[in-house]
Amino acid sequence: WRQSGVTGLQSVVLYALPELDGAVDAVVLGALEGDDIVLEPERVVKLCSRVARRVQLRNTPARDRKVGLVLYGFPPNVGAVGTAALLNVPRSLDAILHTLQNAGYDAPTGLSGEALVAGVAWLCRPDVINGGAARMITSLEAAARRAQAGDPNVAEALREFIDEADTFRGDVTVIADARSGDDIGDTLTTKEMRARLDACWGAKDREPALGCSADGTYVVSGLQVGNVFVGCQPLLGVEGDPMRLLFERDLTPHPQYVSFYDRLDKRCDAVVHVGMHGTVEWLPGQALGNDKESWSDVLLGGLPNLYLYAANNPSESILAKRRGYATLVSYLSPPYARAGTYGVLAELKELLVDADADDDAFLAEVDELVAKAALEKEVPTRGADGQAWVAAVRARVTEVE
Repeated sequence: WRQSGVTGLQSVVLYALPELDGAVDAVVLGALEGDDIVLEPERVVKLCSRVARRVQLRNTPARDRKVGLVLYGFPPNVGAVGTAALLNVPRSLDAILHTLQNAGYDAPTGLSGEALVAGVAWLCRPDVINGGAARMITSLEAAARRAQAGDPNVAEALREFIDEADTFRGDVTVIADARSGDDIGDTLTTKEMRARLDACWGAKDREPALGCSADGTYVVSGLQVGNVFVGCQPLLGVEGDPMRLLFERDLTPHPQYVSFYDRLDKRCDAVVHVGMHGTVEWLPGQALGNDKESWSDVLLGGLPNLYLYAANNPSESILAKRRGYATLVSYLSPPYARAGTYGVLAELKELLVDADADDDAFLAEVDELVAKAALEKEVPTRGADGQAWVAAVRARVTEVE
């Protein structure tokens, strides 16, 4: 087991069959030596810690339970924060928060899911991280005011962070923790794993994409709404090579990644990974049958982990269940249709076939359909050159199609 994990028929007997009966949080407790069952004390402690956290969660009143919602941002720096395969993450956040609120949790729903995603995405920007934790609150407020003023360079949903009194709304708190290298993984990791962490990332960790600010501190950021924390899972590797850990098995998660899960473990009673899929279950360690040197085992600690996962991907979801101690909540794939124009867009496309840029009635009809299709901000304003404007509208419709 220590050399190659649980393999062969043992994986069927110890994992697959119990899972059919609904078993979760499988932990290797020991092994056979001859005819004797020998327990591994450290693994017994691990199982007890996971059971204890579930009991603690059950015994904590709903109003006092603290929940972490983990979003993803891969690939990096291309506007992918808050996306997941086959899932509308902003609408899912709306549904999760309303469900928690109806169940008695302290989960304010004043901000939409779109605004929460936009806010977390802003805090993940390399330039914002580089500015340091202390400036994140003012940076987000400045971005919200730019959105309120109609600045097209920031997400429109950020305007929700400014309330009717023209102040930063009070039902959301910007979380921005700055941690030094000495603080990373102080309670999660063993001395051996901490030494590996320092050896792997000693001189390579001073880049904003790895959550390190200009002053050399690691930044863990997110938004707190009531007792719900919403944050973005850090990248796996380095800028330009974000999947590095999948191919260099002797590497460790970088320090800010460790710090992110350290915060979840200390500040949350449970965590929900929102959508398919994150990376913690893919970290270096045993393929099956976590040991104390498996990073997914280390970072999740005893934290109850719920995982929203697409129902059509059982092969990867079972990895999250086994290596990431996830209780899976499946969602169906959305219905698909052939791409193309439809509705008002189809009508606009047909109208543009026989374009007469000198006909004022024609231009007025195009103008009306552009407004109905909500394309006003995506095409130039109609000016004196009707032909150029019609060409721009046609190009945009073709691009959408």
